[in-house]
Amino acid sequence: MGAVMPTGRFHFDGPTFAHEALALGATLAASVSSERPVVLYGAPLRLASVVLGAYQHVRQALQLDAFEALALPIVRRTTGGSALWGGQGVIYVALGLLDASALMKCPPGRILNRNVRGALTGLRGLGVPTNYFGRDFLSFGAEPGAYVGWDQTDDGKVLVEFFVALDASFALPSALNGYPEPAEPAFRGKTPTTLHASDKTRCSADQVLAALAGGYTKAFDVQFTADPPSNDELALSDAFASGLRVKPDSDARWCWSSAHDEAIGFVTAGVRLDAAGRFESVQVGGDFFQHRGCGERLSQRLRGTLPSADDVGAALDAVYASPPGLIEGVRSLRSLEAAILDAAGKAREAEPLPATRGDDL
Repeated sequence: MGAVMPTGRFHFDGPTFAHEALALGATLAASVSSERPVVLYGAPLRLASVVLGAYQHVRQALQLDAFEALALPIVRRTTGGSALWGGQGVIYVALGLLDASALMKCPPGRILNRNVRGALTGLRGLGVPTNYFGRDFLSFGAEPGAYVGWDQTDDGKVLVEFFVALDASFALPSALNGYPEPAEPAFRGKTPTTLHASDKTRCSADQVLAALAGGYTKAFDVQFTADPPSNDELALSDAFASGLRVKPDSDARWCWSSAHDEAIGFVTAGVRLDAAGRFESVQVGGDFFQHRGCGERLSQRLRGTLPSADDVGAALDAVYASPPGLIEGVRSLRSLEAAILDAAGKAREAEPLPATRGDDL
């Protein structure tokens, strides 16, 4: 008996604001089921905005002074990774999967490697030589042309998001980047390009979306049917979209570490300490990808402990070291440890502990 062909739904929109597209993509990705384990949503983005990765600290990732002059909206997506241009000229695509192996067997740490293959097939069908050399982007020839990131929930559902450069680069303009100069150049030193720069036929956004759906059909035998969002899904998406806009002071209650250079960009950490100097809450941030529940589990493990390398290292190992593939984009968990201890030290300096510890604490 041959393999069962996966079934899926697709829905493509006309030009859509970034926060609305992100919200609907995530909402539809959550709708996958054993009967329809694949969903594909896409829309060309309209006007201008910047899209933060799920774990980035806005005041470090972005040069906020520039935003005051430009009045650019900032939105945060569900997937990890770096800040992007999310406006006109870029096509947003969301691929939702019931689990990482819904299309083909996927070992830990290979969510992108396995699941971008349909996109490669589709874009190559447009006549654009498209490759995946690892990291967080697809290349048109040798130049980055589409950003890609992932998210996975505790129940195994996967969201893969693509930002395909049609006639505007997905890369964040350098004037908006708040990070220091990295040890390794972004995108392996390559200059991001666009489909229109690579494809002399000047394909339209609709053609690109149709090609992507065709690519997943050809690569994985996905049987797609057009299925627009239900009223309930639209209501969920609208509610979700309202919370995606990011305010520059949204994480001001936290004390943040410096940005620490890492494999895929930078990592940082934010902490809140209680009156006794113990961790009240912890979050790790940066340009990496991680399973969605990891951050909260780390904070729970550290809550009530005093900042120390032994305790922070043990908590990181407990959350991330097993099973493999829970976090991508960091060479070593010790960089997260350094960021957490850095943030804790800054928090102590900002609010030194009282000399005596009486009942008023």
